[in-house]
Amino acid sequence: MNRNLQELHLVTVGHRQRNWRPIVRQFEAVVGKKGVVWTPEELIVFECDGLTSYRERPAVVVLPKTTEEVACIVGICHSENIPFVARGSGTGL
Repeated sequence: MNRNLQELHLVTVGHRQRNWRPIVRQFEAVVGKKGVVWTPEELIVFECDGLTSYRERPAVVVLPKTTEEVACIVGICHSENIPFVARGSGTGL
């Protein structure tokens, strides 16, 4: 990964640009490094579901495994004023 890391981790959401690195570190403290997806290449698979005509790449994806981890991640999002979308398996069941 030879890209400029500063540029890689600055993501514009709406009209606001944010450096996600400090937030990602907080998420990693809760779910571990393998539980946080945030490189552009890894995020491609999360930009759509079965409806592939609409795509929106998220800034970060967090994969908690327990109720406690979910609560911690939601708390971080709340304290950092980060909107989030909770998602299950995407089946609608």
